[in-house]
Amino acid sequence: DELRRLLPSDLAQWEHGRLLDALRDKVQDIAAFETRLAQSKAQLVALIAEIEARPDDIDCATNAKRVLSRMGLCETQSPTLVAGDIKALGKAKRRRVAGAG
Repeated sequence: DELRRLLPSDLAQWEHGRLLDALRDKVQDIAAFETRLAQSKAQLVALIAEIEARPDDIDCATNAKRVLSRMGLCETQSPTLVAGDIKALGKAKRRRVAGAG
């Protein structure tokens, strides 16, 4: 759907240069999104490892504080997303929900 919006409906109006520019811009947007996703994935994997490394002699609440401290996070922080990420993530969720039924 997104690619169809970039393509002209009338092939006689095909503007080669503008189309290539739009496609290149889209590739750059995807590359930036992939970079942010890779960073988020690495942070999540590290967080999982920290949570799983809970010493036997501490409870979950203490472990949570330990993990947040070691990860340099405070309890109110959340991952940084840009507007395009939120839109893209919403589409991905809708696709999963639609495909699940």
